[in-house]
Amino acid sequence: MATQGIKRKRSAYDASFKLKVVDHAEIHGNRAASREFTVPETNVREWRKQKVVLKDMNKTKKAQRGRQAMYPDMEKELYEWIIDQRSSGEKWITWMKSDDKELTAKGNLKKPGLSLVTSWVKTSWEDIPKEMIIKSFLKTGISNKMDGTEDDLLWNSDSEESEETGETDVAANWDTDEKFTQEEWEQL
Repeated sequence: MATQGIKRKRSAYDASFKLKVVDHAEIHGNRAASREFTVPETNVREWRKQKVVLKDMNKTKKAQRGRQAMYPDMEKELYEWIIDQRSSGEKWITWMKSDDKELTAKGNLKKPGLSLVTSWVKTSWEDIPKEMIIKSFLKTGISNKMDGTEDDLLWNSDSEESEETGETDVAANWDTDEKFTQEEWEQL
């Protein structure tokens, strides 16, 4: 008859606790450390692998939890861009100066109405170059042409397209003047 493991509630451990367990495991073994500190043996094995990292981090931090970023450089750039946009705050300041908002009884801002949010979305979409929107739809396979003539665009890489057509990356040329007209927006 197979023995069943002890059911434990999920717990969060800080780095100092993990290091205590690792030190005990190095002297007495993984199973003994598991029993002594009432943690799963798999955790002890993982923490022993992470010992160097655990020593370098803040001892009170719930260490090594959560997913790592897939594109840390891109996320850092995006974060800096968002901070820059917040610091300039032009759209926010314009909205705060307008009378399109209401306050609650305690003086807090009520959430903006649907028409205001849709106007923000529309303004943001109007800032995106027409070519980028079209290319994005084609790359994801979203097309109005039912005959399949645009289906191959999904499988073309950006480098192949730029070699064939002499085009550059649209995202790099964000400030182009070609924008959608109202008529073209309605067709989408």
